[in-house]
Amino acid sequence: RIHIYVSDMKEMVRFYNQILEFPVVRYWRYSDGDGTQIDLGGNLIELFSKGSRNYSNKSFHGNVSLSVKVKDVYKLYEKFKKKNIQLGELIENPWGDASFHVIDPEGNRLAFFSPTIGKEKKQNPRLQVSSVDEYIEIMNNLNLKKPAQIDYNVSKNINLGV
Repeated sequence: RIHIYVSDMKEMVRFYNQILEFPVVRYWRYSDGDGTQIDLGGNLIELFSKGSRNYSNKSFHGNVSLSVKVKDVYKLYEKFKKKNIQLGELIENPWGDASFHVIDPEGNRLAFFSPTIGKEKKQNPRLQVSSVDEYIEIMNNLNLKKPAQIDYNVSKNINLGV
């Protein structure tokens, strides 16, 4: 669960619920502070007004950046393109996912991403093998140097139960 302290609860709920179409799970309204829980695909965001009930005397108000894993980032991007919101570019990242971001009305960044491992499996020639032995042969023929800390790291991982 992520807490975001907001200045304009009504506008933030409108953005997350009506524009991005994420459901409101729960809300509460008090004279000294409001709150709204929103379900971002199984990830809960709690929006808190900056009233005294919600820690207004604390110094942790400010912007956040969230990364949210979604089933199909390409579909979500196409859906959001039809809305009147500014989207970041949909990019394929070298670390194995595709992502884009939106900025909410108060400047919080929401990055949505999906792994692209399926694409990697189809395009990487080292993964176009019919057996483990064939894969081992390909990897051995790359003549890669043994990583300097491999023995140390593997033994530490084994001791930790990893």
